[in-house]
This record gives sequence, C-alpha cells and structure tokens, in this order.
Amino acid sequence: MKDETHPKQEEKLRVRFTTHYNEVVDIYKDCSILRTILEDLNFDIVNRGTVHPALIKWCDILVIGCPQTEFRDDEIRDIKDFVSEGGNLLIINGLSGDKEWENNLTKLGGYFGINFERNDPSKAPRIINGVYFLKNLLQ
Repeated sequence: MKDETHPKQEEKLRVRFTTHYNEVVDIYKDCSILRTILEDLNFDIVNRGTVHPALIKWCDILVIGCPQTEFRDDEIRDIKDFVSEGGNLLIINGLSGDKEWENNLTKLGGYFGINFERNDPSKAPRIINGVYFLKNLLQ
C-alpha cells in the first residue's frame, strides 16, 4: 500500500543569475515577473554574482543575462568547466549581438555551438527588445 501521508518533496533546481557584468536582465529589478514564475515552477534563485567556480558549483542553472562587459578568459574557462561537469547554462544576449552590448558572448557561446551576430545596432530591427518583450508578455 502506498503511503501518501509523507509525499516526497521535489528538490528545487538552483538558479544563479550573474550580476557583476552590468547585465540588462536583473532578476530583482526589471524581471520580477520572471522571478515569480521561476519560484512558482519550484526553482530556487540561490544567489547572484560572479562566475567564480566556488560560487557557481552550488547551482544547477547559470543564467547570463545580456552583460554589457566582457568576460575574462579565466571566467569563460570556469563557465565551460561548469557546463562540462553537468551544469546548465542559459545565455541571453541583445538583439544585435555582441557589438551593441559590448560583450563577448559569441566567444563563450562558440564553445557550445552558439553564435551571436555582431551586427551594426543601427541596422538591427528594433521591433522587440528581449527583456522588455518578455516583461510585457508576462504582465
């Protein structure tokens, strides 16, 4: 007979958002709706900060939310190691790629088969800005 008096608690997936790279996507500022959705889906937003290996090893999913500065080579190596050891990575970049946001996510993404176009932002379509589109969609 099945004992349902003590249902097994599902372990929450731990999500970490980077915050030291002047990110456009900030889970505690512009994306509070996204934070609420993640929490409703049983995700645990554990902490925010750099990609230091001692910090990211405690998360299941690392989210890089459109940084406006470049990652150093050692930080890219740490992210690659995190993924190769079973971690999950979500990279969010802006509409016109690395050039407009002054980041090097194409260099990082290249290790995983992801390429962000280095378009001229003045020629990029301005129909949707990903962060604000998501924010408006979820409201």
